[in-house]
Amino acid sequence: MTVKINMYTKEGDNMVITLDVTHNQEHFFITKSISVVEGKAKEQYVSDAYNLALAEINAWKDDIETVGQEYNPSTKKFM
Repeated sequence: MTVKINMYTKEGDNMVITLDVTHNQEHFFITKSISVVEGKAKEQYVSDAYNLALAEINAWKDDIETVGQEYNPSTKKFM
């Protein structure tokens, strides 16, 4: 899995961060808004956004795990 910053912008009192997550050659874009705190580093905002998005990222990864796999109806299992 790779995570790239797709968008990083300040809107009012918030940093709006969109992450581009790639897993098994599939992309998932997720945006999170983080309250601006004076002296906070960009890396901390991105880390906060990632942590807020983690449950959704993991759910998406679980959903795509079967994409591209071959299914055998006789055995009812992935091959």
